[in-house]
Amino acid sequence: MTSDRPTNQDQADNHFEERLRGFRPIAPRELAIPPRPAPWTALAVAASVLLVAGASFFARHSRQSTAPHSFVSPPVTMGTLNAALRDNDETFYRFLDDASPDILSHSQRGTVLFELGKE
Repeated sequence: MTSDRPTNQDQADNHFEERLRGFRPIAPRELAIPPRPAPWTALAVAASVLLVAGASFFARHSRQSTAPHSFVSPPVTMGTLNAALRDNDETFYRFLDDASPDILSHSQRGTVLFELGKE
């Protein structure tokens, strides 16, 4: 039982095909993205901070490697030891502690007074 009468589905299909024939695609509009200014000021400040920090580190490191002691201790003689001992005990101990790195080898630990006490 076929009928020549169009059904609802056939009508819908015909309507859809008519719409497709009339369809003309167009290119979409470009999206408008506002330009963001580059943060040149922030980048310049960060670069300056890095340069100053690097120069400071380099200067401090090179100064420490060339001069192991920033002060020159007086030579340790019997006269300087007697003068420090006559002043007071604290001056004597401070003198020995300051002179210890110059007198003792790097493998020894402690102070001159400690090393003299072992003898």
